[in-house]
Amino acid sequence: MTLQEIIVDIHALNEDLEMYERKYGVLSDTFYEAYVNGEEPENDAWVLDWADWQAHTKSFCAAASNINVPFRNCACKRKRKVIVSRLESVKRIAYRHRI
Repeated sequence: MTLQEIIVDIHALNEDLEMYERKYGVLSDTFYEAYVNGEEPENDAWVLDWADWQAHTKSFCAAASNINVPFRNCACKRKRKVIVSRLESVKRIAYRHRI
């Protein structure tokens, strides 16, 4: 996977996580912890969203690990902002050096 592909993936996944956070009023790290501890949605209509949200959270963390960000707590909104900011720096450096 190229650096550009990782950057595109992380930005897209971050947007997806923010969409779920707005929709359900819960931060992704809080949601993910509850999900992996077996908490189920109070509304059956949310089941597919929750499964998708969980998958997006895992994918975001896996993509972040490609740029040496530890998996633990990578879904935290504050940490996601740092990751996206770090990616922008990496992207600028790569552009300058034509990597």
